[in-house]
Amino acid sequence: MVFLLIFCLAGAIQNVSAQESLNSSGADISNVDGSISYSVGQAFCQEYSGAGSTISEGVQHAFEIFILTESISVKNDDLVISIFPNPTSEYLIIEFNEAVEQMSANLLDENGRVIQVISLTDSITKIDMSGLAAAVYFISVFDSNSSVANYKVIKK
Repeated sequence: MVFLLIFCLAGAIQNVSAQESLNSSGADISNVDGSISYSVGQAFCQEYSGAGSTISEGVQHAFEIFILTESISVKNDDLVISIFPNPTSEYLIIEFNEAVEQMSANLLDENGRVIQVISLTDSITKIDMSGLAAAVYFISVFDSNSSVANYKVIKK
């Protein structure tokens, strides 16, 4: 009886798989520094929702990798916009390469709610962020007609 139980468990363990998916493509890449495996187009996935939480089966979960720099610069036609320091703890500076007129910026939280509307009338504008909680914020810069640029800012 014990032999039969051990035989059945050994057979079941051989068929266990930690992650399994049906993908349209993928590859394994390696060199002397390490290796990476990726898959594209997981055909099936299942999502379960409960009391305030969600679990997604599968191996493909989106995440973002980014490098923090001291400033962000965007060139839009002849206008260069720099936002620094990023990450910040007290003040954020929006700097233009030339004098601006009729421009504004919205400071948004992670949920897209407008925290502050900033009038940009000088080439350098200082925004006080010391009263805000440590989080990720977004700055949308507008001219009189439309959005010029969007930035991600980290408040530590």
